[in-house]
Amino acid sequence: MKSWRDPFTRRDRFDRFDRFDRPNQLNRLVNRRSLLTRWFPAGLAWSLTSGWAKHSPAASGRSPMGLLYWMPYDNDLAPAGPKILRWLTEAARRNPTLTLAVQADLPESGKMMRAVLGPLATDRGVVEQSPEVTWIDSDNSANPRNFAEYLRWAVKRFPLERWALVILGHGGRLDQISPDDHPNGHSDPPVNRPTLPSTGRTDRTPSWLTLADLVAALREFQIRTNDGLELLFLQNCNRSTLEILASLAPHAHWILASQKLLGVPNDYYDRFCDWLAQHPTANGQDAARAIVRYESPAMYRSYSIIHSQAFRELPSVLNPLIDRFLDASVTSSLSPLGYDRLRPYVYFNEAYTDAREFFQLLSDQVPQARTAHAALEHWFDRAIELHRSPQAPPNSGQGLGLWLPQTRTELQQRQNLSLYRKTRLAQCLETSLFPR
Repeated sequence: MKSWRDPFTRRDRFDRFDRFDRPNQLNRLVNRRSLLTRWFPAGLAWSLTSGWAKHSPAASGRSPMGLLYWMPYDNDLAPAGPKILRWLTEAARRNPTLTLAVQADLPESGKMMRAVLGPLATDRGVVEQSPEVTWIDSDNSANPRNFAEYLRWAVKRFPLERWALVILGHGGRLDQISPDDHPNGHSDPPVNRPTLPSTGRTDRTPSWLTLADLVAALREFQIRTNDGLELLFLQNCNRSTLEILASLAPHAHWILASQKLLGVPNDYYDRFCDWLAQHPTANGQDAARAIVRYESPAMYRSYSIIHSQAFRELPSVLNPLIDRFLDASVTSSLSPLGYDRLRPYVYFNEAYTDAREFFQLLSDQVPQARTAHAALEHWFDRAIELHRSPQAPPNSGQGLGLWLPQTRTELQQRQNLSLYRKTRLAQCLETSLFPR
């Protein structure tokens, strides 16, 4: 198999930033008052550091859909963090019915910051305009315990039934998301990571949340909220793939993701928050459409709104097509699917192809699979609502990627993926890419 070299790096976002260098250990003892002054609008930051009033639980009249942000920006995205925090804070101040919280990992603070944004009612009945901020005694945003604890805190802090969760940061390899470039030397015990496929090393610096970490935390959140995650927004490059979405679909009603690159810092925040406050009964699909509507066309190539219920039906429509292909491969000599026909694109040194185009090629090889392929095409139409940017280049995909293993060994190392356990896709890939 051809070995793919990654033309993209994490700096290949549309709006680039210079690398944010980590301060030395002495500079980690930073004055957090000055940091908050930069992060939040003028007039708010002083009250953040001068002692917090005890706040009551969420005030009555809040939006039925709470909004949570997870911002792991202890990496080269750090310069975008203060701008996003200001936008969110200003939007929360304008919309007192909106429940909005963020947990951010930025390099200068030495700790993660958890903030409840917007006006808050105190025990004395006084509404304070300053955010409620807590400093978490850790700055390892790649530690799955910290992510899961943030979700537990939100459930306890706000008596809400429905949520939208936005995960910021970079994408990575298929089973990675949201890196922390400086996870070592802090208060967290080390997190043991499995050896990465085809690399022979463990992923220590930077450290990543894994897809399994994300699934475990969302499963717990789903139980605690009684299936209350209306929208999961993966604000990361290259997360709209069959494998990733099949793992996450059981835990959210709707998922918003991008098949290819996203920009930074994105532009939708303030207008989306205004919209959400004005539409308290919106569902996850409505919220996803609003994000796309208010996003700058320069910040994305395409967004895919995923109907999770339809995605859960994927095995029942995918397996019949694969079975026709596998049967034909036994009874006749099928030519392998060459990479030139698959038109692969590369991200983090891994190759992907458009899922819809891949299964079209399979069907073209096996005439008896056409009925099964028509059923799969109907499923694509139900499961994915594709929004292309008017500025997207040609061949930006049809909204859903498919990982292409480079070797049989690499494929075998990912046999635990939910999609492979529930379908015969792994056998299909092995037969079509690595014929004996």
